[in-house]
Amino acid sequence: MQNSQAEVERKLERNIPILYSYSFFYMFLILIPILVPYFMNLGLSMEDIFIVQASFGVMMALFEIPSAYLGDLWGRKKILLLGSFIHGIGFSLLLWAHDFWSLLIYEMILAIGTSFVSGADLSLLYESSQKGRYEKAKIIGRYQGMHLSGEAVASVVCSLIFVYGYSAVVASQVFVGWIPFILSLFLYEKPVSKIKHESHTQNIIKVFKYIFKGHPYIRLIMINMTFWGLSTFCAVWILQKYWIENGVDKESLGFIWGGLHILAALIAHFTPKIEKLIGRGSALFLIGALPIIAYFLMGSIDGVLGVLVSSLFYIARGINMVVMKETFNHAIEDQFRNTANSISSLLFRLGFFILAPGIGYLIDKNGVDNTLMWLGGFFLIGFIVFMVPVL
Repeated sequence: MQNSQAEVERKLERNIPILYSYSFFYMFLILIPILVPYFMNLGLSMEDIFIVQASFGVMMALFEIPSAYLGDLWGRKKILLLGSFIHGIGFSLLLWAHDFWSLLIYEMILAIGTSFVSGADLSLLYESSQKGRYEKAKIIGRYQGMHLSGEAVASVVCSLIFVYGYSAVVASQVFVGWIPFILSLFLYEKPVSKIKHESHTQNIIKVFKYIFKGHPYIRLIMINMTFWGLSTFCAVWILQKYWIENGVDKESLGFIWGGLHILAALIAHFTPKIEKLIGRGSALFLIGALPIIAYFLMGSIDGVLGVLVSSLFYIARGINMVVMKETFNHAIEDQFRNTANSISSLLFRLGFFILAPGIGYLIDKNGVDNTLMWLGGFFLIGFIVFMVPVL
């Protein structure tokens, strides 16, 4: 029995480096640093681009909870395999997507795959570690660091490949898009406490009640995790246009993008130590304050200084990815964790779906600077309403 238990623990520990690699290649998004100019090159306006990105959120909203529920019902590995396979198909569609409607279909297929992966990867990682809470926080920090490192390295590769044109970048993205599926074949899942095979509707209602009715603290952390994730994600789709308007050439976008993701990865890696040094309250304050400062500064200054201020979003993102996620996952029971993580992701996608068209419209009509100032005010109100109660 002891040998059997030791073998299970050994297999679980082996999951951790596999999931680190999975995280790296899942976020090896070579196309992302030039996505906005690429879409504009295909004839899309900024409003169109935000609508396309919002469609991703719609599909995530539709599939997020059902896919997560299946993860709690069937197991994490099966869901990761399915999601990674759809993820590969989604990127393959880029070879044929050259207008608004085909890009809309591409984003929607990709969203379905992402909804299956969302929550399952983090749940399996959390359950694979047999260590204490502080060590698990470090593991989550490394995992998120690999997430960001994948984006960083992919950004540099993007700039190097871009000399051969958009088609070379797209082809490379299609190839890399299948690596997560291959890696997911080697994962191991132990028998864990799974959600009971009762009425499926009753089970999902049970999870919602667990979060939103029975545990006010978990509810508040989820709201903040969602809201401050949006504070940096909204900026992502503005930065490329902002940089270009401030004199950055397209060939350099990948290097800047990569540098910022390296910064976020380093912050995520050292966040457990930073949090231990300054305290959780101060870490939470930074998560909310830094994006607000960045929006107001970028909206009021131009040139190199404005580009440098972009780094504040990535510092906040690095801290958020560790502090909020570790706090949330620590508070959730095993049988609810996958669905709970996906409910959080669902709220995030719905939030972006609501905000995105308006942001794109404001940029096209009033310019980037005015839109940044509006967003700064919006998130300042959110800080008072949502963040202050947890400080």
